[in-house]
Order: sequence, then C-alpha cells, then structure tokens
Amino acid sequence: YLDIAKIMKKSTVIVTDNDGSVEKNIKQKYKDYIDIEYFKFIYETNESLKTIEPSVLAVNSVGGIPTNAFKNIIFSQNSTISKNYDETLKFMENNKTEWAFRVFEHKDHIVYPEYIKNVIEQYR
Repeated sequence: YLDIAKIMKKSTVIVTDNDGSVEKNIKQKYKDYIDIEYFKFIYETNESLKTIEPSVLAVNSVGGIPTNAFKNIIFSQNSTISKNYDETLKFMENNKTEWAFRVFEHKDHIVYPEYIKNVIEQYR
C-alpha cells in the first residue's frame, strides 16, 4: 500500500508496532519510505513495549498493577479483581480483537499511550 501511496503522493500515516527494535522493525523495514515527506510513521518509542497491548496496559496501570477501571472495561463477568499485570497482558495478547471491541463499546474510557493520542489529535 505504501508503493501505491508513493505513486499517488498521498499523505499517509503509518501507525505500527516497534516489535522490540525501532532500528530494525521501523527504520530498516521502511527505509525506502521513512524519509518521504508525505509519509508519517508513528510508533511506541519504548522498545520494551513491543506492541500496542503492553503500551496500552502500561498507561492503564499504577505501580505495575492494572487499574480496576481498565480491567472492568476489558474483562467480562467480574473476573477483573484477581487479574495481575501478566495475566491481563496475556489476555490482551491472546484476544486482540476482543479487548479492542470491549474498549470501543464500553461507556467508560481507557487511557491511551502518548503516540496513539498524538495520532488522534493530529490527524482527526
């Protein structure tokens, strides 16, 4: 799709995971596109937060413990209180679509990582 956007000179925002290495998985992977002025690459700069799941969980945790508000949104059937950070992350990684739908359908809101907030604010 970037080749098509390049031909059309279409302004494009690419939001992607860093997969543990910004250098390898973004700068090298997209080396033919990263310097194109109408392409904007957005990603988590903290390489320990490899994908959106740990990034979202990190900002919805206090002292390494997921907030009850966050757990109430992504879990169902009051199974939230007993879930620790690792169990919550495992659920998110194994149920990517499910937890995302729960976030979007819930009346309450989660906290988004800065890079996601920046995309929303800058490109809405």
